[in-house]
Amino acid sequence: MATEPRKENGATDGPPDWSEVSTLTGIDTEKLQNQYADILASGNLAPSVTELSASGDGTSHDVTIVPGVLSVKISADFEAGENWRAKVEFTPKVFGHSLPSSDIELSRLNSHFTIHPGMAVAKADLTIGVSGPELWFGVTGQACYFGHEGNSPFSGWGWICTNINSPHMFRLRP
Repeated sequence: MATEPRKENGATDGPPDWSEVSTLTGIDTEKLQNQYADILASGNLAPSVTELSASGDGTSHDVTIVPGVLSVKISADFEAGENWRAKVEFTPKVFGHSLPSSDIELSRLNSHFTIHPGMAVAKADLTIGVSGPELWFGVTGQACYFGHEGNSPFSGWGWICTNINSPHMFRLRP
């Protein structure tokens, strides 16, 4: 998924390209635009991290970049010990439609990775990994949506970004 080029003032070179999103989701571009307009009007645009499940040496979280628009489900299974390992699977979801999953294995030598999910009106830079001597699993980064900046009718449209900081979602070592 691509994002629009960004100018210095945060505006883009043109309107968002809905055709790629329409192809990914199977939803008509006009319907997608209307859904997005409703989401913008709702004001519910804050990113969040929600635990979906935790059991044994595993955990699953939903990282919402823009509610109803873009999220990433992150599941991790851990093997504790001196040479710990974590298999992490992440699945992006666009307008409620899951896209193909990807996975990566973390270890002491490769303790984190960064992903950049994005589409016409939402994007993120997320670092996912294990940190510290207690082996905390977490997600940090930035989530952005394409929206109207400021209250002035003269202000423009551009990327509005917020930090995501959930570095302590799951502790591998008690």
